[in-house]
Amino acid sequence: MVFGRITPEQKQMLVDALINQGHYVAMMGDGVNDVLSLKKAQVCIAMQSGSHATRNVADMVLLQDSFGALRPAFNDGKNIVGGLMRTMYLYIARSLAYALMVIGIAMMGLSFPFEPAQVSLTLFSVGLPGLFMTLWARPIRLKESLLRSLARFTIPSALLIMLFGLGYYTFFYYSVLNNLVTRPNIPTRLVESLEERTGVTYNSGDPEQFTIAAATIVAQTMLSIFLSYAGIVLVLFLEPPHRWFEGWTTKSDM
Repeated sequence: MVFGRITPEQKQMLVDALINQGHYVAMMGDGVNDVLSLKKAQVCIAMQSGSHATRNVADMVLLQDSFGALRPAFNDGKNIVGGLMRTMYLYIARSLAYALMVIGIAMMGLSFPFEPAQVSLTLFSVGLPGLFMTLWARPIRLKESLLRSLARFTIPSALLIMLFGLGYYTFFYYSVLNNLVTRPNIPTRLVESLEERTGVTYNSGDPEQFTIAAATIVAQTMLSIFLSYAGIVLVLFLEPPHRWFEGWTTKSDM
């Protein structure tokens, strides 16, 4: 539909009607009579030769009144939004998985699953994947609300990571604990290494304290390695390179 020679109020009504219909509306203008509709629109575009008031309310000013920058800016903006959304999914899934992991291990009565020194491994589980996610990301169009899409990805992935991580932690914890208790002759090099990391002497008056500390250190290390790999695997589901990973989204256009 084409409307010609309409009043500023009618322009504002057109913008309102399009927004109410669910459209994301951009408005372009150069005169004072466009200010009302520009302020109502979600993206305001003004001409460089336009009035001072129009340029002040605009989100984008077209230098030399050239439309050539609109298409690249539009594409770059969609890529940035897509990268931010994918990175947000990764961060929230990781944070929720860590929180569930702490709760699950605490309910089992085991030691806290993380040490401050192991937090640096988030570079491999979130930092580097998030960096490549922004470089790899392509424009996405949500067919549902953002919160629903976010919950549909983060909750199942966090639960799966928690379950596998909990299994890893308990398996290595009790394996080390049982081996230290049942094996009479433990290699000296292994004992020295565990003593260095736990700060507890094996031949001290409380050998149980040494076995618990050693089992906790080994279980924490294996859990951190698993979570690092899990963060990398999540990238394959967020930007699926193959149809095998398209369980919840579409294949990347890359």
